[in-house]
Amino acid sequence: MNTRLIFLSAQAEAPPQWLHLQPGGHRDHGHGLPLPEAERTLLVVPGAQVRMCWLSLPAGTPPQVHAAARLALAEHVAQDPQGLHLALGQPEAGQPRLVAALAPALLRDWLAQARLWGIVPDTVVPDCLMLAPAADGGTRAVAWDGRWLLRGPQLAASLEPELARLVSGRPDLYAEDNALAQFASGTPALDLLQHAFARNTASSGHGRTRRLRWLAAALLLSPLVLLLAQIARYEIGARVLEARAAALVGQATGRPAGDDPLRALSEARRDDASARLTRLGNAVADSLVATPGTQLQSLDYRQDGPMKLQLLHPDAAALQRLRQRLQAAGVQASPGATQAAEDGNQRTPLDLVEGA
Repeated sequence: MNTRLIFLSAQAEAPPQWLHLQPGGHRDHGHGLPLPEAERTLLVVPGAQVRMCWLSLPAGTPPQVHAAARLALAEHVAQDPQGLHLALGQPEAGQPRLVAALAPALLRDWLAQARLWGIVPDTVVPDCLMLAPAADGGTRAVAWDGRWLLRGPQLAASLEPELARLVSGRPDLYAEDNALAQFASGTPALDLLQHAFARNTASSGHGRTRRLRWLAAALLLSPLVLLLAQIARYEIGARVLEARAAALVGQATGRPAGDDPLRALSEARRDDASARLTRLGNAVADSLVATPGTQLQSLDYRQDGPMKLQLLHPDAAALQRLRQRLQAAGVQASPGATQAAEDGNQRTPLDLVEGA
């Protein structure tokens, strides 16, 4: 197949570089416009602006795995993961899964730049994920666009040379100077065009049909309340972020394009179990907003049991204030054992039932 790789530079005003791969191993390389015609287009973007890590994720439907990745990512990024766009690599049995995270606005800007050049990419991939790990299982470095691209087992990054040596743990690490050859023979480890950014083509239509079938199967084979609990968690998160003047409410649900969790929650409120979930969720959101320093880490809800929370709080006094807020809302909060958490915080599980 005729393939072209279009390289976005970290320098905003730089013209595009391109690599044209043709059958038989022939390749052309150039800068600027016009771009060569091809059947397939890969947009290779600066990996320095993408956070890549490997996470141990549970098995499940695509929406469930995506939600689990968002929760697990909280330990690896400084900002709230609810506002990030996530893309997942292909699963490998018994291995952590590659997850890439970046600001949605950044990906939109890259795609807008591509449209200015007259292209709609089939795949968008960070530059370091076009490299294959070293055959000996070690870490390799390739010089590209003023940085070093690192690639190793469960490692991918675009860094300054000294930082690359530090991250790799190899003070003697040197960078190969054959990036174009590496790109030409490489295979993208993942595609950033997932979920809200998935292409609306015939091929992506088949993918969307598969996703809808997965979702339908989940609704038929799993209790509806499991899906509603996940939706409730995102709704609570959105309310708390909005009350604290964060600018990421629009990304708080993290659902794939085409899903409408608020509508699903509204329809589910028609039955008693869903109404109970809504009352408990509202009480939790209001209590978190009224108790500075507290953070909801996880939520689990079952129709025949209490709502279970995992709460981060600065001290015992904050936990007590939150329990008092819940009690005033008619909710009894029974705490479990408190444990030390990161940054000097404390982590406490809570079981919530109505009828305080």
